[in-house]
Amino acid sequence: MKRYTLVIVSAVLAAASVPPSLAHDGPSVVYSQNSEANASFLRARDYLGRSDPRVGGKLENAREAIKLYEQAVNEDPKFALANVGMARA
Repeated sequence: MKRYTLVIVSAVLAAASVPPSLAHDGPSVVYSQNSEANASFLRARDYLGRSDPRVGGKLENAREAIKLYEQAVNEDPKFALANVGMARA
């Protein structure tokens, strides 16, 4: 039974990987029509994800996330998700 589980897990992991021909440099998800606000938002979300002390995160990451969320709101005042992210941080 363990052998079949290993084969299935290997197949799922192989299917989940992105081939190099589909990879690209820019952000893959667009949350704001303003590209600078979108980039700031994505960076803030990454920093916020690394701020949880239960998994070794640091408070500095949360502070940096707040700064980046503020920057995203300044770049696009109607960017509601950036406001939500700032409130969560």
